[in-house]
Amino acid sequence: SKFDFVPLNLSIADVRGAIPSHLFIRDTLRSIVFLIRDLLFMLFTGFAINAMERSSVSGLTLFACWMVYWLFQGLIFTGIWVIGHECGHGAFSSSKYVCDIFGFILHTVLWTPYFSWKVSHHRHHAHHASLEKDEVYVPKTRSELGISEKATNYEEIFLRHSTLDTFNVDSPAIIRIQSLSCI
Repeated sequence: SKFDFVPLNLSIADVRGAIPSHLFIRDTLRSIVFLIRDLLFMLFTGFAINAMERSSVSGLTLFACWMVYWLFQGLIFTGIWVIGHECGHGAFSSSKYVCDIFGFILHTVLWTPYFSWKVSHHRHHAHHASLEKDEVYVPKTRSELGISEKATNYEEIFLRHSTLDTFNVDSPAIIRIQSLSCI
């Protein structure tokens, strides 16, 4: 069937060789510029919603403005978190200290403990998709989902077993939601 999985015959060296070499250069100044850009976007959207609150706009229009604000702030804060994530990978700067300083500040502002996250995230990459060793995402096994070991129709498997069924209750997203409900 068209959904049978066939792994690509590529090595990591093949993949790295296909990426232009200039993309592997870590540029601290460029990273800081992108961070400043995202922080300015965050401030701009904050000032914009504040202006809407102070204006004569009300009712459904104001509600729609808040919806747009929340959408864009969510995207912007995700971008800021990604920059902090890249600090954890050492991609923000060639200096480990610069990466750790910026990563710590960004993660702290976003309620994510940087150094413990960095350790568990590195373990996650070292053991990605391992049922035994991956600490971050541990999917349910075929037997737990009631799927035959010989089943290969991945379209049917995917449609019958949503990824929400395998959401780990100890994931950072769930923990944050739970902690916010206690406030």
